[in-house]
Amino acid sequence: MAPGGKKEGSTQLDEIRKKYKETGELFVDKDFPANDSSLYFEEEPPKEFKWLRPKDISSNPQLFDAGADRGDIEQGYLGDCWLLASLSCLSMRPHLLQRVVPDDQGFDDDNYCGAFHFYFWRAGEWKEIVVDDYLPTYYGKLVFTHSKSEDEFWTALVEKAYAKIFGTFESLKGGNMAEALEDFTGGLTEPYELNNAPPHLFHLMEHAFDRDSMIGCSIPPQPGVVEAELESGLIAGHAYSVTAVKKANLKGENMHMVRIRNPWGKSEWLGAWSDESPEMKGLTDKERKALDLKEEDDGEFWMSFHDFKQHYVTIEICNLSPDAVTDESAAELAKKKWVTTVEHKAWLKGSTAGGCRNFKETFHKNPQFFVRLDEADDDDKDEGCTLIVALYQKDTRVGRSLGKKPLTIGFAIYEISEEYKQKTGYVPGTDLEKKFFLTRKMTEKSPSYINSREVVGRYKLKPGDYVIVPSTFQPNEQGNFMLRIYTEKKIESQALDQQTDYNPTVKPLTQAEKVHYDDLKKKFADIAGEDLEVDAFELKQMLNESDALAEVKTGNFSIDACRTMVAIYDDDMSGKLGFAEFTELWVYICMCKKVFINFDEDKSGTFSSFEMQDALKYLGYTLDRSTFACIVTRYANRHQHIDFNDFVMIACKLRSTFERYEAYKNGQGNAEVNVKQWVQLNMYS
Repeated sequence: MAPGGKKEGSTQLDEIRKKYKETGELFVDKDFPANDSSLYFEEEPPKEFKWLRPKDISSNPQLFDAGADRGDIEQGYLGDCWLLASLSCLSMRPHLLQRVVPDDQGFDDDNYCGAFHFYFWRAGEWKEIVVDDYLPTYYGKLVFTHSKSEDEFWTALVEKAYAKIFGTFESLKGGNMAEALEDFTGGLTEPYELNNAPPHLFHLMEHAFDRDSMIGCSIPPQPGVVEAELESGLIAGHAYSVTAVKKANLKGENMHMVRIRNPWGKSEWLGAWSDESPEMKGLTDKERKALDLKEEDDGEFWMSFHDFKQHYVTIEICNLSPDAVTDESAAELAKKKWVTTVEHKAWLKGSTAGGCRNFKETFHKNPQFFVRLDEADDDDKDEGCTLIVALYQKDTRVGRSLGKKPLTIGFAIYEISEEYKQKTGYVPGTDLEKKFFLTRKMTEKSPSYINSREVVGRYKLKPGDYVIVPSTFQPNEQGNFMLRIYTEKKIESQALDQQTDYNPTVKPLTQAEKVHYDDLKKKFADIAGEDLEVDAFELKQMLNESDALAEVKTGNFSIDACRTMVAIYDDDMSGKLGFAEFTELWVYICMCKKVFINFDEDKSGTFSSFEMQDALKYLGYTLDRSTFACIVTRYANRHQHIDFNDFVMIACKLRSTFERYEAYKNGQGNAEVNVKQWVQLNMYS
């Protein structure tokens, strides 16, 4: 699939059409069948619905009847006004609508095969969704979303395709426009509470429309009532689309005006500047034309910005991605385009899921992203740089029907000052360590930690270097996420990480360890027998009976660990360790013991996998985030803890892996496999 939903080669719909021409059978979608399983996952259908194809509902079905219009969309039985308000915004931009609803399909051409395809943006990619055209009806009428024209079916089919993504139509009940606006455009949506909105909100909304952004607004529901009509004529618990933002000279006064549409196609605002209000009746023809007035009950109305802020509670501004904006003038297009940066990462238990700043020991383990802001916005007198940050967790609504709840997520932003870089010798591109976050205040943070699909913040920052740290609220909560950054000017950005490397650390035995070592020499001779070598079983006996290791053993060394150690230190491939080979292993085990005790702060006999990364670094192993995650996945227990047995085996395998990589690289000249790939392949096996 090409950027922007354009087709490259054959689509799923092409394959279905080909099959239809061979068999003559209309497409039936087995993945989203025309029965109750596609309707609800918790509720029971209130009535017995009948699934019909459009040709069984209308004598002249059309995908579009005289084109798409925001007045086409009417809500049905399902409580998904948030989705329909977004469709209303989409219908005002034909090039965006065509991306979602391709024009290569219909009911009256040779290509009709009972299937339709649509494209939705899902976590950074445009996905083709194919459905059959069976739709739920009651007495021959569409039950859910429909168009004003009974012959038009694009709205109903888009809703069905969108419901297929999430498993059922019921999954679309209760949502916010931010999700749908993004899924229809690939844009980034900013939510605002109007009682706490920035003072320049009207200018921000004007600026958004100049950049082809889409805007929605809503009023929270009243307790116990899903959608209640208020005295003002507005509906609580309902989503609306903002269709225009204008400064207009009305009756000699400069007014800030907002035009809004109810996706029901009826029920309008009854206050000042409503269709039948004295204010509107007194306008001149010129003033009426400036507002593009239509006196009909179509669900669309004007209100002053003052009243808008008084009566609505939230708005959502969807900033379009650069590939979604079109304009005849290249110069104007350049002004409209946001500069975007996208990163896909994951929070992994025990390695990169460090929790929020409350968890000081592990917060720095979260993924970190560097941003350099060089150039201030064109219209900013204070030389500030606009930075919009959106943290998006994947597959939240899909998991809803499976009982999975979204993680509680947020992010923090810190400045990396020149003073810090000079004082510490910070190496650009490497992640920042615990001390950095413990000794500095956040520059900015997400509006809240919230269990929704996405959390978004807009900031004005001075030019400089910054690090963004996205996190779940609690540590060890696992999930995939996408971080998006929108700026008005070009920036430098990258994910921060360590380079996988090994600088051997070798320390001599202490006097106490030498005493134990002398005892081991005698024991080795007794256990090894005539061949003066020990196999894995004999090594296991020696280690588990050693007084020198008693304080760190949380259980016996396993035979698997001992087999691994024999294989690593068996230089002559005899399957056993001679005394010189055993001595080398023993010195290394003693060094691991000292490190383990040092990092096992609570003396529990285990330490967390978070602590293990620092312990391995003390032994000389610097591991990038994905490599360390492989090791945690392979060796940590279900509580993300490591015992001494596993720590020794990990350290020994790492030492052997790095040494073999050096031999491989020297033998190959330019190694085809880099060190990161090599370590991951060997440590996960």
